[in-house]
Amino acid sequence: MDTQAVWSEIQRLSGGRPLTVSLSGGNPAIQDFGPLIQQGKAEGYAFACETQGSIAKPWFADLAMLVLSPKPPSSGEDMDWKAFDACLNVRPAQAVLKIVIFDDTDFNWARSVTDRYPDLPLYLQPGNRSGQPG
Repeated sequence: MDTQAVWSEIQRLSGGRPLTVSLSGGNPAIQDFGPLIQQGKAEGYAFACETQGSIAKPWFADLAMLVLSPKPPSSGEDMDWKAFDACLNVRPAQAVLKIVIFDDTDFNWARSVTDRYPDLPLYLQPGNRSGQPG
């Protein structure tokens, strides 16, 4: 979808009443949401984004909230702290950490992340490997 199609859907779903739009799912930083955010902000909408912190985008600075959710050790992915720091360099006034915890190693890693970024509030989310509800 192009920016105008996404914007039209946001307006339809919100009834044209400004609200906060959350950009998440996969890694939204691979998209160029800059034009959408600018259009929405001009009409009173706010935007939040949740991303793993692997790609920094200039439009992060225009967000009302940036949630950085780095992949914990249980993901098997290597953490690129340089890329994560680049995200923090363009962050908006409000930014938080969210880390999904699957095991004790992830929990201890989350503690070390808090030590590394003491100015960022930290939210922990329990992980579920089953993928099945209930």
